[in-house]
Amino acid sequence: RQDPVALAQPAGQSTLPGAWESVANGDRVRRLLTQGDTVWSATDGGGVVHWQLGNGSYRQYLAPQDGLLSNDVYDLAVTTDGTLWAGTSRGLARYDESLDRFETLFPGNSPGMPSRVVSALEAMSDGRIWVGFRQEYAPEVVDPTSRLTGSFLRGGLAIYDPFSEAWQSEQHVEIEGTWAKPVFKKLPSENITAL
Repeated sequence: RQDPVALAQPAGQSTLPGAWESVANGDRVRRLLTQGDTVWSATDGGGVVHWQLGNGSYRQYLAPQDGLLSNDVYDLAVTTDGTLWAGTSRGLARYDESLDRFETLFPGNSPGMPSRVVSALEAMSDGRIWVGFRQEYAPEVVDPTSRLTGSFLRGGLAIYDPFSEAWQSEQHVEIEGTWAKPVFKKLPSENITAL
């Protein structure tokens, strides 16, 4: 039986008590990072989850409402100044504690960034971050070898300096010889999975 009062409500409003809660795959953990009495979790499709160990409470940060551009988070790192960084499938995200949200860097707003798929992070003692990337398929890009539409964009490795907001030491696959008998000069793959 339908409630006539509920039917009279404007679209998008409900007379039912309660509130929405989004969980969004926060249980598929890729990486855990402890910071004092808290635990940060990078998840496969669930953004970043932050637990307070003392009282058992948690907060889940999701795309786009919390500044992430993707809920696929591969890795986490903390720089020497205490800043939390998250590597996502759409950029490198920095947690801003004062705003309680993330700010995401991607090639469109961070000149020199090699790729948007950030798959591995390693904080350095000088405050910079080693950033590993993965290749991404781009159906609109013309492959330089075959000249056909559809190509994989480069991944590779680079250093990000948060102080100068600059990308440094970009590295990609370089080979000598042939693909049948290659000699890798730098990286053996454009897909970095761990640092």
